[in-house]
Amino acid sequence: MVSRPRREFSWSLARWRLFLYCHRAYYFHYHASWMGWEVARAGEKAALAYQLKKALPVRDLAFEVFVETVRGWWVDDRMDTWKGKCPYGLVSEALRVGIRRLEEVPALEVARGVATPDEAAKCFAVELKELAADVAKSPVADILSSVQPIAMVARGRREPFLLDGLKVWASPLAIWRDDGTVKVLNFFRGDVEPEHVVLKNSVDAIYAEKTAKTAISGVSIDSMGVVLGSNGGIVADRLGEPETRALIANSAKEMLSLTSLETDVRESLFAPSGHPEKCDGCRFTPLCETTLGEGAPND
Repeated sequence: MVSRPRREFSWSLARWRLFLYCHRAYYFHYHASWMGWEVARAGEKAALAYQLKKALPVRDLAFEVFVETVRGWWVDDRMDTWKGKCPYGLVSEALRVGIRRLEEVPALEVARGVATPDEAAKCFAVELKELAADVAKSPVADILSSVQPIAMVARGRREPFLLDGLKVWASPLAIWRDDGTVKVLNFFRGDVEPEHVVLKNSVDAIYAEKTAKTAISGVSIDSMGVVLGSNGGIVADRLGEPETRALIANSAKEMLSLTSLETDVRESLFAPSGHPEKCDGCRFTPLCETTLGEGAPND
């Protein structure tokens, strides 16, 4: 007998940020899309929510695939090939992965009818090349190529860890030891919000402490900000451990406050943001347009 997927609440920075952005978008992403991969069982609305959840803008998809490709090189221990030809060597591999993904799940621009599949694929290739150029101008390549394999603690992981009984997701690119310090590496697009980098540093620091079994005060965070058209910079700021724990606990409580159980949710409790400018960039507008008038108050 095949067991059905079990719903459970877990915390991630992406989940919290979407909740802050718009409660209704959060509902569509994490609740309405549940079981949407089985149309016959879940229904057409869940299937559409699931499809929209998976449909990324080309620019976001390019960054996601590029980072995943770097992770893959770490996991497969292929970093020797990084030297001399990286990051440009990743482009062809990332392009193959991305094109397959675009064939399986159209980009958001295609789903909205503002681009053809061919246009999306061409734009995807351009974005990858620009990312490679940005990484080449940043400290990322030099840092990664200088890490000795024996110093690695974790590479390319995206996995949960338990924090005060709550499952929390972390996704550092690499963790390694260096002169008695544990370092964590991520890199970001140049338009990333500074607060996002600081919060990710904070969460990944706790994950690194648990993974490397070292004191939190000994964890140094180096997060790479890849800035388009100029040199990337290193952002090492993060919250303290007590502040990070409190933020995760309080935000989890707030996300759960709109539902009695993860399996018992009502759309009307998840209000739209009340800011029309947010709707322009939201992937869930095809669903939300039919539900805005259901009586849910604006935030």
